[in-house]
This record gives sequence, C-alpha cells and structure tokens, in this order.
Amino acid sequence: MTGWTWPIPELGGRQLPRMRILLVDDHVPYRVGLRTLVSREPALECAGDAGSAEEALAIVGRLRIDIALVDVMLPAVDGVVVTRQLLAVQPACKVIGLSILDEPVRIATMLRAGASGYVLKTQPVEQLFEAIASVLRGNRYLPPTISERQIEMVKHPFERLTRREREILGHLLRGASYQHIASALLISLHTIETHRLRILRKLEARTIDELLEVASRHGVTGD
Repeated sequence: MTGWTWPIPELGGRQLPRMRILLVDDHVPYRVGLRTLVSREPALECAGDAGSAEEALAIVGRLRIDIALVDVMLPAVDGVVVTRQLLAVQPACKVIGLSILDEPVRIATMLRAGASGYVLKTQPVEQLFEAIASVLRGNRYLPPTISERQIEMVKHPFERLTRREREILGHLLRGASYQHIASALLISLHTIETHRLRILRKLEARTIDELLEVASRHGVTGD
C-alpha cells in the first residue's frame, strides 16, 4: 500500500502479533472494500464483518477483537450505542468511528461512548491505517479537519442540568411515578413538574419518549 509501512516505527520495529479487526457497517460495498484493504495488511486480520449491532455483538461474544471499525450512522441502533455495548463485552478493544460527517458534536459523542478515534470515510485509506496505528499506541485519533479544542468545546447536554434535575431525571429514566419521586426526594408534585419541564427544555426534548431517546443516545441511564 503506497505510503504505508508496518510494523509501527514508534513501537521499535518489533513484529507485532496480527491485530484482529471487526468491521461494522450496513453499507455492504463499503464493508467489502474495507475488508479487502485490511486483508492486504500482513499485520491485520479481519476477524469478521457485521451490518448491524446484533451481528456485531454476536461476533464479539465469541471472538477476541483488538480493533472495531464502527459506522456511526447504523440503522436501528447507532454506532454510539454499539460502541458502548461492544466495550461492555470487550473493554480492551479499541473502537474507531467511521462516518461521512465531521460534526464535532457527533465526534465528541462517539468519544464519550468510549471510541478511541474517528475517521471520515472520505479520508485517504492510508489515514485510516494511521488511525489504527495511533489508537494501538494508546493515542486518540481525530480527522485532520477537527481539532482537540473543537471537541473539548462541545458540552455534553446533560451537563446543563442541575444536581436536582439530574436526580429527577434518574427517577424518570427508571420509570418512577411522580408520587414515588415526591416521596423519595421530599418535594411536591408541582416541583417535580417544574423540573420536568426544565429538563425537557434543556435537553431539547418535547416528550418523555424523546427524553428517553436523548438519554440513550448519550449513554445516560437511571442507574
């Protein structure tokens, strides 16, 4: 591959064991092309490819994976959720998000989910392998168009909530009734409704269902 050498010089030139890669992308032609490129690298082994979260989790449940290349915009269950689920099974795995979008908010969300890097599908293939090398060295990889400062400036939406709002949100996410919340926090039903409206406004949600969707997208649970 032009412009690419392996083993990684920063690792002293020693021969690395083959890194097992999982490809997760619902676009079959892209996934097949990526698998072909990976198979050409002697130090890399494509351990499997998946078109959905279910298929990906089935693979990580039975095979050790060193690196997972995960499409951020998967159908049904997106790449953020897949990343969390995958790392829950194999915490040592390095996840790199793949997308055509270089939006800082989207990138920051993937990184908060546990991804070690983010690569644009429009980047040269050599940069994808540079990203793999970077995360294997324990670094974080970002596209050349995105700076660390841009990522740091993206505020997690749940950081907008006060301590009391986060408490109430936790109860709501667990499906607790207003009566239960009032009893647990020693506050009135009117106060709970006021906090609920503030939570919805701050998180840009109109209903509890939308609130649950936002929470799921950012990995926030009622625990």
